Amino acid sequence: MCSQLKTYCVTVCLLLIGVNCFDEWEANNSDIEIEAPCIFDNDDAGRTCNCGFRNEKMYLPQMDGSIFQIRILNCKHLRIKSGTFSRLSILSRVSFTNVEDLILETYSLDFPVRSPSNRVRLDFSNTIIEEIPSYTINGNVDVIAFDNCRIGAIRAFAINGLVDKAFGLYIRNSIIKRIHGQGLKKFTVEQFVVDNVTFSLPIPSRAFYDITVDGLCSITNSNFTTIFSGAFIFQEMNSFRLQGNFIEELSGASFQMPVKESIIIQDNKVLSLSSTAFRAINLHSTYFNHHSEPMEFAFISNTIDIPDVSFTLEFDSRFRMKITKIYFLNPISCAGAEVLSHSAFIIENGDSLLFKVDDSTVTEDSNDYFAFTHIFSHLCIKASYLLYIIIGIVVLIVLAVIIAVIVTVLVLKKRRKRQLNVVMPEGKTYRETQIVMQIEHAGLLKTDL
Repeated sequence: MCSQLKTYCVTVCLLLIGVNCFDEWEANNSDIEIEAPCIFDNDDAGRTCNCGFRNEKMYLPQMDGSIFQIRILNCKHLRIKSGTFSRLSILSRVSFTNVEDLILETYSLDFPVRSPSNRVRLDFSNTIIEEIPSYTINGNVDVIAFDNCRIGAIRAFAINGLVDKAFGLYIRNSIIKRIHGQGLKKFTVEQFVVDNVTFSLPIPSRAFYDITVDGLCSITNSNFTTIFSGAFIFQEMNSFRLQGNFIEELSGASFQMPVKESIIIQDNKVLSLSSTAFRAINLHSTYFNHHSEPMEFAFISNTIDIPDVSFTLEFDSRFRMKITKIYFLNPISCAGAEVLSHSAFIIENGDSLLFKVDDSTVTEDSNDYFAFTHIFSHLCIKASYLLYIIIGIVVLIVLAVIIAVIVTVLVLKKRRKRQLNVVMPEGKTYRETQIVMQIEHAGLLKTDL
């Protein structure tokens, strides 16, 4: 019995030791990365790396040979090491699809110029990138496209120094938590498109810096917290569109750019707007070399909130401004309208600037919008007329009361005076009075001359 018990105890101890050893081995090997499985496709000279959503941490192998395109998909954890694509000469496209944790090293997406005609397109779709380090994307890149992605941080110089002019940078349907200063710097693209993107943290100065857009720069349907002064600094661009965005704060001259052809800022909602937010959007110096009329700056159907009633908006005076239907979130009173009436911007565009009125004597519904001109020239004047009428009535009532008091006092004084003027009889005896009365009645009282 004792020997059986010893055997049992030894077995249990060995099992426990085995379990502990396995746990220790698993912990020590949890950081081991295996090579992602890739197969060659003869049909399009491409290579497909399908991780199959395996739980192992993987890395993309060094790519060699005549590979035209590379497809990477269905990975839980995938690392791209520095120089992975540096040996390829005819590569035209690299796509990442359904990658839950894409780890990019510095220079991991660097594409040296082997042949100027072979430009690389980078596509990221449904992919989570914790960080894009400095100097990650550069070289012979033609298109960079993020669609339905989540990016934790874009470090300084993350996208920097693209060779020659790229066709486009596209960020769509994505979430970007943080962009560091000079995160996207010094490159030229034909199209710069940001659409339906949420920027979780404020965008610092020079986040987008020294970028040239030969075609359209479009920022649409996106959500921003604070955009600091100089957050978007472009060398030049052909056309600029800022449309359908929600912005908590535009601080200072957030957009700085010379524009060649057209500007549209439309259907945006800005909760706090600096008066100089659009002051640094300038007319390109070469514009009048090709045009005789000033460029139109369309500022249409935006909803904004202003810090105080002394607010104004500043624009480059060389533009021909088209300002229509600008809604102000904060209501004004007639006193506030009086202050705003001293602003040249407000007076010049009074028919297009729409306010709510917080004075119940002016309007019954505080949610209705009215043009500033109508508020200042009609509603507040009517309110003033009503006030004058009320004041007049009060003055008349006061005057009537005063007059009534004065009349009452005079009447009382007159009555008292009458009482004092009553003639009192002389102090004669009753007998003397009787004799005088008899003589008067008899007509015997005569004077002898």
